[in-house]
Order: sequence, then structure tokens, then C-alpha cells
Amino acid sequence: MISSAPTPEANPFLAALTIEVQRCLQLRLDDNYDTSQLGAYDEARHRTDLVGPRRPEPGADLSVAIQRLADVGELYLMLGDERSRSLLVSLCAYRVLGFTHVKLPRNEPGYWSDIDRAAALDTGLPGLPIRYAGLTLRCFALSSIGYDMRVFATPQGVACACIQKQYEYLVGGVRCKAEPGDVVIDAGACWGETSVYFAHEVGPVGKVYAFEFIPGNTAVLRRNVEENPRLAARVEVIEAPLWSRSNERVFFVDWGPGSRVSMEPTAYRNTTGERRTLSIDDLVSGHQVGRVDFIKMDIEGAELDALQGGERTLRASRPKLAISLYHKPTDFVDIPRYLRSLNLGYDYYLEHHTIYQNETVLFCVPRTSDTTGT
Repeated sequence: MISSAPTPEANPFLAALTIEVQRCLQLRLDDNYDTSQLGAYDEARHRTDLVGPRRPEPGADLSVAIQRLADVGELYLMLGDERSRSLLVSLCAYRVLGFTHVKLPRNEPGYWSDIDRAAALDTGLPGLPIRYAGLTLRCFALSSIGYDMRVFATPQGVACACIQKQYEYLVGGVRCKAEPGDVVIDAGACWGETSVYFAHEVGPVGKVYAFEFIPGNTAVLRRNVEENPRLAARVEVIEAPLWSRSNERVFFVDWGPGSRVSMEPTAYRNTTGERRTLSIDDLVSGHQVGRVDFIKMDIEGAELDALQGGERTLRASRPKLAISLYHKPTDFVDIPRYLRSLNLGYDYYLEHHTIYQNETVLFCVPRTSDTTGT
């Protein structure tokens, strides 16, 4: 039920979202849940899990849920193409209605064939057992898809990073990716498939600073770097969590790719350990990094803090950005609002890489014609 609808003049985003929610309410989807990534559907768990669907209660007034997203309209107006704006509306409709009513653009045959294509790259060599979820990562050789490298990963990870090319935005005349000679910060390197991919893209005179500090993840990251000796010299692993300030004590929980940090040891059950933080600005000054050309962030909700810790670098280098925008609902408001406040002359685009809520990326492309404006 939707009791009222805003006019496009009052809030074009809410008007578009209301129309999309009304359309999707008529649907009942039975092919829209990714068991390969999320496991079997559990009604109780997914009612409260950020990653899972949120089906509305019968008879609920959806106008309330829609209105709560009003501030996302700021991002809607910032986005540089209709493709990005339409995607944002779909993502927000998914958060209102869940997987039984909203099918995201990635849910098409190519999504599944990409995963099958990645799985076919398995070398057949012994896998790499890891503690997280009892997984054994398989060894994939990627030369047949244009990358002279091999990595221990999952088929989904390979498909996302190297077939879908999660951290590239190449639409129309817009180009946002790691280029030859670039200095890249890979924040949230996890198992390293993205770090090795970036090393491949930046070439022999480029550099990748791979931030990862979770012990289980770091072991796999270093193994993947070692598996690619031609690329290894381009990658420097930084075992510290990125934050707004350096030398802050944070506590972490080891959930593999979903590991998180907190300022309090009791924020999560089974806290694994603690680390001291490092800011991007202090990395740049301490390592005498002359410039930064591309920053990718997927750090489980710490993106805004990490960006704030790189303000000097953002102002000095105006790097291309690929920032994860899905860990917290407020990220859709707070991260774009912060970046816009810096007035650095970025254009903004949105992409998404799963059939559920995870893997939304905000691409920020510095304009070449000026250095001011939004």
C-alpha cells in the first residue's frame, strides 16, 4: 500500500521510486534469490540481515519506507547519466520490497554465464583451504580472458573482478579504471584478486598499495601475489585498517570478505583482535607517494572514515574513485555528500554487480576541464 506519492517537482527521486515500487508490487518473482552466494533462504535471518531481502509486512504503508529514503535524492541529482539514476531507483526499490518483487539489472543470463565462464578457468591444481566458512579457494588461470595471471579465489570473485570488471566504468564516453602507470590504493584487498588485477592494469611502472590486515585474508593475498612473480613487485601489502586518523586502536572480527572493525571490543561477538589504523594521507606522506591516481574501497562500512583520512590526497591528486556504497543504508547519503562537499570537480556514476544488495560501486571521475564544482 502506498498512501501518497510525491510529485516530480517536489522530489524527482521519490517520485521515480514511488512509481517503481508501485510497478514492482504487482510482481511475484521466484527466480531472484542467489543461493550460491547467500545460502538457503531463512525468513527470520533475512528480515534483519542487511544483505538479505526485506519483504514488507502485509498491508504495510510503504509510503513510510519510501519517505525514509528521501535524502538519497541528493545522490540521484548528482549522478551523471540516466543509467545510473535508474539503477539507484531499482536498488532502493529492492530495499523497500525485497527479492520477491524487485529484480535488479544483473539478474539476466549473462550474470550466470559469467560465473560459469570463470569456473571453467579452474586449473585443477590443489585448492587453498581457508578458515572462513570452511571454503577451499580454487586456482584459476586467467590468460584466456586477457589476464596473464592466476589466482586462488571463488568463481564468483573471478567473475566479478575480471569478467564483469567490477572496478571499471566504461559507458559512453566515460572512462574510470586503473590505467598504465597509475598509482592505485586497493582498500579492502581481501584475498588479492583485485590487487593482482590492478597490478596487471597499471603495468611495469605502476604501483598498487593493497590494504588488508585480517590475518586469514592477508595470507591468501600474499599467496596470490607470490603466484604472479611478474606482477609481485608492483604490489605492496599494507597490513593496517584505513581510518580517518592514524594510530587509532580498532577491534576487528574475522569474517573473511565481510570482516569489520569497531572502536569498541564488544561491538561484535567473538572479536578476533585489534590493530592500529593508518590514514591515506599518512600513507602518502610516509611512503613518499608522489600522487595517487585511483582509489578502490570495499572496507565493510569504513569507507567514509577512510575517505576523510585522505582529504589532503583527494585535494592534491583528484584520483579516480570506485567506492563501495552498500554496507550501510546511510552510505548512499553520507559518502556522496562528503565527496560533493570537497568541491573537487567530480562526475558521479553508479554500477552494481550482484542480483541482491551487495556490490554497489560509486564511480567518481575527475573532470579535465576544471578543478571545481560538483
